[in-house]
Amino acid sequence: MIKSKPGSLNQLLRKVLASPKAPIYHYTSVHGLLDILKSRELWATDATSLNDLTEVVQGWDYITKWLQKQSYKNEILDKLTAIARDQNFTSKSNICVLSASTLKDDANQWRLYAKGGSGYVIEIDPKVDLAIVTSECGFQDQEDISEPARGGLTAASSDWFDLAPWYYVLYRDKDKDAALQQFVSNAQRLVAPSFRNAEERSLYWDRFEGYLRVGLDSIARMIKIEGFAGEKEVRATAVFWGKEIGPHQMFRSTPFGIAAYARLAAPSSPGYWDRELIRVGQGDENRHKVPIKSIGIGPLLKDRDQKQILETLCTRYGIDEVEIWNSEVPLR
Repeated sequence: MIKSKPGSLNQLLRKVLASPKAPIYHYTSVHGLLDILKSRELWATDATSLNDLTEVVQGWDYITKWLQKQSYKNEILDKLTAIARDQNFTSKSNICVLSASTLKDDANQWRLYAKGGSGYVIEIDPKVDLAIVTSECGFQDQEDISEPARGGLTAASSDWFDLAPWYYVLYRDKDKDAALQQFVSNAQRLVAPSFRNAEERSLYWDRFEGYLRVGLDSIARMIKIEGFAGEKEVRATAVFWGKEIGPHQMFRSTPFGIAAYARLAAPSSPGYWDRELIRVGQGDENRHKVPIKSIGIGPLLKDRDQKQILETLCTRYGIDEVEIWNSEVPLR
């Protein structure tokens, strides 16, 4: 009943959010880099533990106001308005965000996210698909549940999740408006023109509303106020549907208390990829890798002869062909 069922969510987001093609850069501390190299993973932290307490919430606030300003109404807008009104369908602890920037060697990024310049930056290839690394084996297989549940509409369990690729953050109001308008247009094109009976109509909208919910949430996660535009941020996000912490999430300490996080990595071979999950157990550490292209040494560390140490670390943890370079930013 939905036109092109397998690609409905992708079609909803077509031309709505843009993905980076060139390398992106994740600034981090000494401890952060060691964790990345040793685990061969990138960690997406839950929204309650990010620096900006308005993360994600401000996206839904903007969407709600945009929907209220629309001069026309139709069934799609009515559905989206209801979804925005019920935006608490998942806990903020279940929204995990991994941030990077398109800026390679930037003074503000060093100051804010790499211990004032005493940290590192890793260059990531955004074209490499990421998956969630999990040691949890006792969960319900996503292939065995219905599409509406996978979309989050009827999901009661946080075993179900949505993993979004790297997208550019939306800062300017005109970009946010354009993204939302494109999303509505895409949804209208996907709506079936007619139904044979009321039951068919009900089943259709149950399923399609799941896609609308996940798609609108994807946009909300990419919205920030224009004052942060200088950061040129890109994000990869994982959402675990439901009110409870998902079984694929781990926990770690942060300056803001204990945080839940999602382990993200690329499969080391296609055989280890299973519907956006990399399942690992004891002895399965070689199933995943981290898509690092280079490591930059912070401006306050470049005189500490870090290159040899980093080259040895990369070799020891099986991370090959990584360029090591020194920052040229004159921080003091």
